[in-house]
Amino acid sequence: YDGAVREIVRSGLLKDKMVLCDSGISVVSVANIPRYQDQNSFMSENIWQSKGYGLYASIGTFRATMKRPILFIEDDGLQAGFDAISTHVREKTNAIIFAFNNGVNTLAQWHQNPNGFKNNGKIYDFNILPTVDFRKGGESRGAKVFQVKSHVDLTRAIKQAEKLERVCLILMRIPRKDLPENAKWKLK
Repeated sequence: YDGAVREIVRSGLLKDKMVLCDSGISVVSVANIPRYQDQNSFMSENIWQSKGYGLYASIGTFRATMKRPILFIEDDGLQAGFDAISTHVREKTNAIIFAFNNGVNTLAQWHQNPNGFKNNGKIYDFNILPTVDFRKGGESRGAKVFQVKSHVDLTRAIKQAEKLERVCLILMRIPRKDLPENAKWKLK
């Protein structure tokens, strides 16, 4: 999480954009972003189980601000609100959606048993997400999809997405047991 967020901040992509963060453990990394230039440029809804809300909220914030939405979301939130991508396309929001994909309902696991994220820890079976082909799903809804597995891939995808005037979904494959540094306080 942290490395990807640092890379996105370093790219300068967030300047003059509307940054949104879906409810999930990724908000812990996004909260470390240095002060935003405009006081009305960040939004997050972190009520438990409001996953996917950011996909819908970013449509409304685009209409209210006319700023290109930049959304941070996890794979479980993406699954919950996937159909909103087609609305983004129809409304021409040109959103850039960064999806952290580790195949785990990370926030639930962190609340239930954070030690599952240790090297020898066990992720509960019910927190393992079903496999979804996010690339096909994003493309079928009209988004340009980038799949990244390294910082080099991420940098390349950011540069390409920023130039495109269309909805972009950047799928960031991260290790199953990755946690933001600010979330590790709960480990014993």
